Amino acid sequence: MDFREAMRRVIFEFRLVQKELGRLSGVHPNNISAFCRGGRSLSLENFQAVFRVLSREQQRYFFALVTGDVELAGDLPVPVIRQVGNQDPKVNVEEDLCESR
Repeated sequence: MDFREAMRRVIFEFRLVQKELGRLSGVHPNNISAFCRGGRSLSLENFQAVFRVLSREQQRYFFALVTGDVELAGDLPVPVIRQVGNQDPKVNVEEDLCESR
């Protein structure tokens, strides 16, 4: 899973609020939302700022999603990645995962 999808999933699973992530990280919530929707990239500096405000558990979950390491996730839910024909693997993530709350 790529960083964008993993961040979307962390925000969804932990019921994080983009406005609060923005306040804590100094990254505007609109930039976080646009990144999650695929409309805009975050600079490395901004991505790191958002990542740093995540709890250790949230960071561990993020890395578990990116690496596919189920053991790293522990008891946290790791989505199933399905191969569809000859296409790239797809992860079923709801469209509203990154909607502002």
